Amino acid sequence: MNIDHEFLSKLIQSETNLNGLANVNFKETYLDYDTVGFSGVRALYNLLSDFYLKYRKVITGEQLETFIKTKPYNESQTKDILLLFESVKGIQTDKSFDFLVDTLKNNYATHLVHVNLDKGVDLLLQNKIGTALQRIKEGIYSAEEVLQEFSDEGSVKDSILTRAKLYSDIKHKIKTPGLHTGFPTFDVLTGGLKPGELVVVMSGSSEGKSTYLLNVATHTQLNLNKNVLFVSLELPKSQLERRYDSLVSGLICNKLRDGTLDLGEEQIYKQALAKIHGAQGTLYIIDRPIMSPQMVASKIIELESKIKFDLIVVDYLSLMQADKPTGVGWQDISNVALALRALARNLKVPLLTAMQVKQESMKQQSNPKYGMTDIALSFAVIFHSDTVLTLKTVNQEILNYGFGTCELTASVSKCRDGSRGGYIISACFDRMKLIEQGPLVEK
Repeated sequence: MNIDHEFLSKLIQSETNLNGLANVNFKETYLDYDTVGFSGVRALYNLLSDFYLKYRKVITGEQLETFIKTKPYNESQTKDILLLFESVKGIQTDKSFDFLVDTLKNNYATHLVHVNLDKGVDLLLQNKIGTALQRIKEGIYSAEEVLQEFSDEGSVKDSILTRAKLYSDIKHKIKTPGLHTGFPTFDVLTGGLKPGELVVVMSGSSEGKSTYLLNVATHTQLNLNKNVLFVSLELPKSQLERRYDSLVSGLICNKLRDGTLDLGEEQIYKQALAKIHGAQGTLYIIDRPIMSPQMVASKIIELESKIKFDLIVVDYLSLMQADKPTGVGWQDISNVALALRALARNLKVPLLTAMQVKQESMKQQSNPKYGMTDIALSFAVIFHSDTVLTLKTVNQEILNYGFGTCELTASVSKCRDGSRGGYIISACFDRMKLIEQGPLVEK
């Protein structure tokens, strides 16, 4: 019996199975991967999944005939999908759903390794050694990502002692609920950046997203002595490092760029570099203008023998490429957010990222500090996020001139494991420094 068909039959017969897949990053590429071009199996899986995510129920044959018309399948493809639905809906199998899922993932991982090994050998025969090794490594990293998908289950009775010890450790300050960010109100409201969570910072253009990410990353590395992976899709590594030096030293960033420090400032700069050199934590930067969540995961797997990261920062989500682009903006951005959250869950580390929204739309909101714009795009991200923080400039004219201290409002507008609230930030953008001034008091 075809395992793909058994798998589809389990989905058609059970809302629970569909719900289980909606909470993990199972991809249609795990199915019928030997078929080039259109695949009825993959198409039916996507239809079952899309219908469930939209209506939260199992699709019927009659509903499928209607729902399929909303998709770009031609007459022949539609007929194949409907026939496949009828053929698999009555299949009975003694294999468990979890067994089928694991088998499909194992089969696909093996396929990835074999395909890339074969291509790697061909490249070796052409004496393209570097390219060959890279191809083989990519196959192994991709296969590992498939197999390392996070799952945690068990009886609540079995973990009683673990939970009791964790509570005791937190009570006695041996552990914290999550990484402190350097912004006290955020940490009180949310418990900090907790393992497995996706935290998204939203703001308009030039309103502090990247600076906020850099401040948290630097605090985590230098003050908490933790290891941070910083994926920069916006700034070249050299510019990001100059901003980092400015933040650590307190010196004006453009003076570092232009080499115009006075003698006293040069001494401060040397002291800052010495502090950075002696730091126990590591801030590791990846500068790539085009990157997808799977590429980030592969890089982490490559580096894990050298560095275990305590925090992943992606600057920023809106610039990421979906692992499988659809060409539909909101769907691609939603897939990126979902994949980043899955990555955080898989690695059991917090993932901090940002998303840009339009300032004009934020101003039109009745409560702009909570305003979410580009509704389709931002809602797709908000839906998959564990915590959402919005930043809004109070005195825009100072920001526009590029000097002086600018005031920001920071509002926790979503938190699955905490409270909502806000705080005031004093932002000195020419020195890359953000300092909380206290909680935001509603008027």
